[in-house]
Amino acid sequence: MLHLPGLILDLGIILITAGFTTLLFRKFNQPVVLGYIIAGLLVGPQFSFFPTVTDTASVKVWAEIGVIILMFSLGLEFNFKKLAMLGKSVAATALFEITFMLTLGYLVGQLLGWSFMDSLFLGGIISISSTTIIVSSMEELKLKTQAFAHFVFGILVIEDIVAVLILVLLSTVAVTKNLSGFDLLLSSGRLLFFIVLWFLVGIYLLPLFLKKIRNLMTDETTLVVSLALCLLMVVIATQLGFSAALGAFVMGSLLSDTTEGRKVEVLIVPIKNLFAAIFFVSVGMLIDLEVLKDHGLEVLLITAVLIYGKVLSVAVGAFLSGRSHKDSLQAGMSLAQIGEFSFIIAALGLSLNVTSDFLYPIAVSVSAITIFTTPYLMKNAFSMALYLEKKLPTTTLTHMRYYHITLNKQTESPLWMVIYRAFAMKVFFNAVIIVGIWQIFYKYFLPLFVSSYGEPLWLISLTALLGLVISAPFLWAIIMGRPSSSIQAEEFIRVKKLVLGIFVTRATIAIALVVYFLNLYSPLASVFGLLLLFSISILIFSSRRLAETIYHSLESRFLEHLGVTQSSN
Repeated sequence: MLHLPGLILDLGIILITAGFTTLLFRKFNQPVVLGYIIAGLLVGPQFSFFPTVTDTASVKVWAEIGVIILMFSLGLEFNFKKLAMLGKSVAATALFEITFMLTLGYLVGQLLGWSFMDSLFLGGIISISSTTIIVSSMEELKLKTQAFAHFVFGILVIEDIVAVLILVLLSTVAVTKNLSGFDLLLSSGRLLFFIVLWFLVGIYLLPLFLKKIRNLMTDETTLVVSLALCLLMVVIATQLGFSAALGAFVMGSLLSDTTEGRKVEVLIVPIKNLFAAIFFVSVGMLIDLEVLKDHGLEVLLITAVLIYGKVLSVAVGAFLSGRSHKDSLQAGMSLAQIGEFSFIIAALGLSLNVTSDFLYPIAVSVSAITIFTTPYLMKNAFSMALYLEKKLPTTTLTHMRYYHITLNKQTESPLWMVIYRAFAMKVFFNAVIIVGIWQIFYKYFLPLFVSSYGEPLWLISLTALLGLVISAPFLWAIIMGRPSSSIQAEEFIRVKKLVLGIFVTRATIAIALVVYFLNLYSPLASVFGLLLLFSISILIFSSRRLAETIYHSLESRFLEHLGVTQSSN
C-alpha cells in the first residue's frame, strides 16, 4: 500500500473539517472566519475523538504563507497613495491608539500582580490589531468599499510598521533591562528609510519591467511573476530585519498602480481564500482549553480591557484627528482584536526567557475570543453609532459637529507649510535615493573591488567618485529642483519671495550629505579634498545640462508611473 505523506493527510483533515463547519456557519448566517476557528479547535490536540493534525510545524508554515498572501492582496487593494490621501489623521490615530494600549496593557499586568516584563509584553501584545482578521471579516461583510474601511486599513499599515519598532524596543529592554530611546530612534529611521527607498525604486522600475514583458503575460505568467515579486520583497524585508507581512504589503502596493494590478488582484483571490482558511484553522488549533480553565479570569479581563480600550482609543484618536464621530466609532469597533503580530510579540518573550510560560497561551486565547467578537462588532458598528447619536445631548452633538467642520475647513496655509509642501518631500525623497546609492557603493562595490585589487588609494577614490557622479542628478535636484506640483500658482508666488533663503538651506543639506558620504571613506584625509573638488565640479558644470536633463527625465517618468500631473511652474 502506498504511503501518504503526513502533510497531505493533515491538509485533507483541515480542509474537510473547515468545509463542513463553514457550510454550517454559512447556513445560519454566521461569519465564516468563526467556522475556521472551530474547525481548528476540532482538529487540534484538544479533541481526540476527531482526526488530529500531526505535523503542526508544516501547518504553521502554510499559515505564514497565508499571512503573506493576505498582506500582498491587501497591498493590491490599498496602496501607499491611498494611505497618503488619508492624511495625518491615520498616523495620529494609530500612534494615539498604540500608546494608549501599551500603557493600558502594562497597567493591567501590574494590577494582576505580574512582573515588569510580563506587563510590558502584555502592553505590546494588545496594542497591535490583526490585519488578517479585519481584512477577511470586512470582505465577508462587504464593508471594504466604505469610507471608514479605508481609514481602518491605513491604521493597520501604520500598526504593522510600529509593530516592528515595538519588537525592537521589547528586545532591547529584555536584554539591557533599560528603555533605549536611541536604539528605538535608530530603528525608526532605518525602517522609514527602507520603506521610502522601496517605494521610490519600485514606482520607477516596476512599471518599466512589466511594460517590457507585457506581450508575454498570460493569466498563468502574470500570477507566477506577481507571486515571485511578492516573495522577492518578503526575502529582502526579512533579510533587513523587517516582517515578511510588511514586505508583502509593500510589493502589493507597488503593483496596485500598474496596468496589471487589477488583473493580479482578481487572479490571487482563490489562492488567498485557500491560505486564509489554513491560517484561521491554525489559530483555532492554538486554543488551549486548559489555559482557559486555569487562567480564565485573566483571559476574560484582558479580553474586556482590549475590546473597550481599542474602541475607546481609536474612536477618540480618530475624532480628535478630524474624522466624523460615526467613522471614528466604526473604526474603533473594527480594530478591537489581536492576531498574528501579537503571537510574534508573545513568542519573543518566551524565546528571550523574560516572560512567564502562561503569557503566550493567554495571548492566543484572547485572540481567539476577539476573533469571534470582531465580525459582530463590525456588523453592528453603524447601528451603535446611530444609537449613541440619539442618546447624546443635543449640545454635545452640536459641539462635536462644529469641531469636525472647523478642523476640516480649508484655509490659507501658513507660509512655512507652503514651503514644506513645495520642497520638503522632494528634498527628502532625493536624499533617500542618494543615501541608497552611496550605501550600495560603500557596502557592496567597494568590498568587491578591494577583494580583487587590494586597497590602493586610487581605487577607493574612484569608487567614491563613481558614487558621487551617479548621485549628481539627485544632488542637483536637492539644490536646484523645481517646487512640487502640489502647490498652487499663488502659493508659488509666495515661495519665490524667499528663494535665497530656500536655496541656501537646500545647498547646506546637499553639502551635509556629501560630507556624510566622504566621511565613510575617512580617515583618508587626502581623498576628502580631491573628492570634494570633483563633486563641486560635477554640480557646477553639469547642473544645467547633464544633471538637469537626467533628473527631469527620471522625475517625469516617476510622476507618470505615480499618476501625478506635473506643475507648469
